[in-house]
Amino acid sequence: MSALDTEAPAWETSKENAAPRKKGRDVAKLNRAFGAAPDDDAAIRHHEAALSTEGDDPLQAFTTYAAYLEQHRPTDALAAFELRERCCRAFRDDERYKNDARYVQMWLDYADNLQDPDDLFKFMKKKKVGLQSAAFWCAWALRSEERGHVKNAAELYKKGLEKGALPTEMLTAKQAAFEARA
Repeated sequence: MSALDTEAPAWETSKENAAPRKKGRDVAKLNRAFGAAPDDDAAIRHHEAALSTEGDDPLQAFTTYAAYLEQHRPTDALAAFELRERCCRAFRDDERYKNDARYVQMWLDYADNLQDPDDLFKFMKKKKVGLQSAAFWCAWALRSEERGHVKNAAELYKKGLEKGALPTEMLTAKQAAFEARA
C-alpha cells in the first residue's frame, strides 16, 4: 500500500478553503469543521438570537459568535467580515466600549480585511475608538508602513505614546522594531 492510498485528514484536503488567521487555527477543530459537516444551523440561530438580547455585556455575544465562526466555519470569511462590521456599527457610539480590548480587536480584525483601511483608522480616531489601545496605534502604523508611508507610521507610534496607550511596553517594542527597519 502506498502513501497515496492512506486517507488524509480532512484538514489536509481542504486547507486552501480556510481563511487564514494571524493567530493560527486549531487543527482538531478544523478537522471537525471539514469532516462530516454537522448541521450548525442551530448554533448559528443561537448566536444570532444572543446578539439581539440585552444584557450587561452585549459585546460578549459578538465576540463569542466571531470566535465560533473562525473555528467552526473557517471557509465563511464573508460571514465573519459581516459580523465584525455589524459589531463595529452597533457600538461605535457606546462610551463603555471605546477602549475595550475586545471591541478594538473587532475593529482591527475588520480592518485586516480591507484593502486600504486608512479611512477606517481615521474614523476610529474620530469616534475615539481605541485611542488608549496600543494595538490600535500599532496596527495603524504597521498598515501605513506597509503602504510606504514611513513618516506617517513614525508619527502614529509617537501619537500612541503621547496618548498613553496601553500596554506601553507593546507600543515601545513595536516602535523600536519599526525604527530598526526604517
